[in-house]
Amino acid sequence: MAINKKASDKRANYYAMGLSKAEIELPLVGVVTSWNELSTNNIGLARQAQEAKRAIRDYNGFPREFTIAPAAIEPVTNCTGAKTSLIAREIISDSIELSARAHEFDALIGFAGCDMSLAGMIMAMARLDIPSMVIFGGRMLPGTQNGHLITIKDLFNSIADNLIGRINDSSMQELEMHSCPSAGSIKAQYSLSSMACISEALGFTLPCIATLPATDSEREKNAYIAGKTLMDLLDKNIKPSQILTKDAFENAATIIAALGCDTQSYIHLPAIASGSGIAFDVDDILAIGEQTPLITDIQPFGTCSIDEFHASGGVTAALKSLSENGYLHPHCITITGNTISENLAPILPIPNHMIIKKPENPISVSSSVKGVSGNIATEGAIVQIRDSKMTVFLGPARCFNSEEEATHAIINNNYRDGDVIIIRYEGLKGGPGMREIVTPLLLLNAQEKLDKVAVITDGRFCNITSGLCIEHISPEAFIGGAIALVTDGDIVCINIDNKNIALKISNEELNKRRLSWHPPKTAFQSGAIWKYAHLVSSLKKGAVTHPGAKS
Repeated sequence: MAINKKASDKRANYYAMGLSKAEIELPLVGVVTSWNELSTNNIGLARQAQEAKRAIRDYNGFPREFTIAPAAIEPVTNCTGAKTSLIAREIISDSIELSARAHEFDALIGFAGCDMSLAGMIMAMARLDIPSMVIFGGRMLPGTQNGHLITIKDLFNSIADNLIGRINDSSMQELEMHSCPSAGSIKAQYSLSSMACISEALGFTLPCIATLPATDSEREKNAYIAGKTLMDLLDKNIKPSQILTKDAFENAATIIAALGCDTQSYIHLPAIASGSGIAFDVDDILAIGEQTPLITDIQPFGTCSIDEFHASGGVTAALKSLSENGYLHPHCITITGNTISENLAPILPIPNHMIIKKPENPISVSSSVKGVSGNIATEGAIVQIRDSKMTVFLGPARCFNSEEEATHAIINNNYRDGDVIIIRYEGLKGGPGMREIVTPLLLLNAQEKLDKVAVITDGRFCNITSGLCIEHISPEAFIGGAIALVTDGDIVCINIDNKNIALKISNEELNKRRLSWHPPKTAFQSGAIWKYAHLVSSLKKGAVTHPGAKS
């Protein structure tokens, strides 16, 4: 292994921190975490990082730890909509890249507590192309109240029930105190768990640990193994460009469809591909989804818990089953130095197929996320149909220019059965930041109206949706997409089977309306959010703020 010859001023800096000449001459390994005291996702990461550092030292490396502050921004801590999370992902990625370039790391390992930090880490590592890997910090334990298991979904539902007066503040507080009992990510197939699954399918993390609880002692053992694995990667000079190939992205898209991953995955995977110089976007994920069976029934849409999925073998068992049935590229290299098929070879067969179905006997023959397009979404949109009884809907538009407007109207029952509720100016540039539309859906669910209306937005829903809810409408309203031109009463026709969503008005009328339309002024006229709104690319390409490695 080559000695890292650091400049004199850098050596002086390390001597000033009490380090020896022998330590300084070892390969410099960056250990980045999203640790902070602001969320359950991140608070348990520090101890895992220490174990990785111990292994790096044991195997002749020189570890230096640093943290990324924007990881404090989490959807779970802000039920009104996570305006800043995608912006934070870009800042996380940029800050890691700058730190690594400034300090000339020889290798890099990241410990992440949420999908934004995990995706941001991989995005930066792809750009840097030095031996790298990530570890997801783990999920939280199940909560209990009065002898019953409860989750964050129960808390979300209680917020809506409280807003419409079904339960009082005291009852909601009781749920708040019991729904999140430990460190770790929220316990269901939301964006955080989904990104952990994707990381394993990409070959960018250790096998078998994606669904391990954050508080499990195995986490520290695996962190030590991760540190050793990184030093092996460095010794073999295996770089992200050798791991993050087109075939690896296709494997990741396969696991997104097979496990019913959160629709946030449809933003993160293209963003990682962009940093890797790989042409791979939302359309590619959707196309693979059409050919991939849904083989798990995990909450929040399904009946089984993450605990049951983990006990059945988790992501690794699902990958094994998919590989055996020809759904994966088995030759893809991973951070272990082995191919994905070599990693899967010692995995025992699934003991029963109640939780992880056989691909030939799936829950559904294709992904539950479908692409739609039409004159209201000429660049496309996506819809999660897993929990919807409706695939065809025709109704008048009821338009709102923010999540807050929609929330106020729904609380006051200012809509009708049969309406197509449109929530706009919540996209990448209009939000800015493309917030998660949470509260309106929770309210509609509490009012038992999600089977009587459709909801359309240029924002995002992720895996909290029920009913016919179409997200990621592109082009977004703020840049003059047709969703901005809809007026109350316009008839919207939705046909998921035909992959179509359209306004029942002529192109001439749309063009006439466009002449008198102008974008509203956002509340952010300077600072990081303003900067993001001016730099962000299309949603289809991952909502990144740079041209991508391919350019």
